[in-house]
Amino acid sequence: MRRLTIALMTVMLTCEVASAGFVKNYAGWQGLDEKSRVAYVFGLVDRATEDSFTGEVSYLTARRLGITSCILSQQLSGDIIAAAVNQHYVTYPQDASVPPAIVFDQVMQNMCLEAINAERAKLGLPNWPKLKGAVLDG
Repeated sequence: MRRLTIALMTVMLTCEVASAGFVKNYAGWQGLDEKSRVAYVFGLVDRATEDSFTGEVSYLTARRLGITSCILSQQLSGDIIAAAVNQHYVTYPQDASVPPAIVFDQVMQNMCLEAINAERAKLGLPNWPKLKGAVLDG
């Protein structure tokens, strides 16, 4: 029974990690219809805002709480976030090889920087800077 439990947990964790990678780049993102892009973004939002875990490092806590607060206060819908991811690719064509999950992380940090930094301050952490330019320029 213990082996079965471990095997099932391994499969579940592997599926969760792999699921965000099924769209590998901008071409894959463009290949999704609008509803699929929004659904993809919802999955990324779930990943970014999921409950904390024992031993979570403080910078992740601040990011998670800041993004959650930002989404609620700015009423960011999946449509808005998907459009921001798309706009990043249009603005920075050199990121065409970057997975949308990575672009999402940069987009959300910039969209929610004020809320993230407010949570960082509560934890005694310094502010994060705004990320400028393409992911690959960083």
